[in-house]
Amino acid sequence: MLVEDDFPVCPGGWGAIETVVNKLERSRRRGVVRSGFVGTGGSGLIIHHTYLPLLIRILRDHSALDTPFPSHVHRFAPDQIVQSCLIGAPGSMCERRARYSNHNNLHPHVDSESDADDDEDGEETGMIITSRLVLDHIGGMATTTEGKRLNSDRWRCGWRHPFHGFDGVEVVVVD
Repeated sequence: MLVEDDFPVCPGGWGAIETVVNKLERSRRRGVVRSGFVGTGGSGLIIHHTYLPLLIRILRDHSALDTPFPSHVHRFAPDQIVQSCLIGAPGSMCERRARYSNHNNLHPHVDSESDADDDEDGEETGMIITSRLVLDHIGGMATTTEGKRLNSDRWRCGWRHPFHGFDGVEVVVVD
C-alpha cells in the first residue's frame, strides 16, 4: 500500500483497511487480481505486484521528454495516472472489457471469458474502496502543484471517497 507521510490513519481506519485487504486476498486466492483505494491522491492505493510493470511503463511514458503520446494528449499527475489504471478507466492503457453488464473486467491480464468466481454478493469489481476516506490528508495546505489551490478542509478523515458511485468499484461502508 502506498502512503504519503502526511496521511495518518484516521480513528477506526485500520479496521476498514483490514476489510479491504482481506477482500483483496480472498479474490487473489481465486485468481482475480484487484486493487484497493482507501485514501486520496497517491495515498492509500493498494496495488498487486502484477500491476507494477504496466504502471512503471505508463508513468515513464507520461513523464518522458520524448513521450510516445501525441502533443494533444493531456499529461496527468502521477497519482491520477495510477488511479486511472487501477480503476480501469475507459481510454486508459488499463481499460477493462465488460464482463458483466454493469461491471468491468478486473485486470489487463485477465481475459473477459475468465472463469473466476464471483464475490459473495454475486459481483466482482476491479477496485475496492472505503465509502469514506480512512487516511487523513493533513498536508492539504502544502502543495507543489502550480496553480492548485490549497484545500485544508478537503480530503480529510470521513470525507466521501472520490470514487464512490463509480462503475467497477466495490464499496466497504465506513461509519
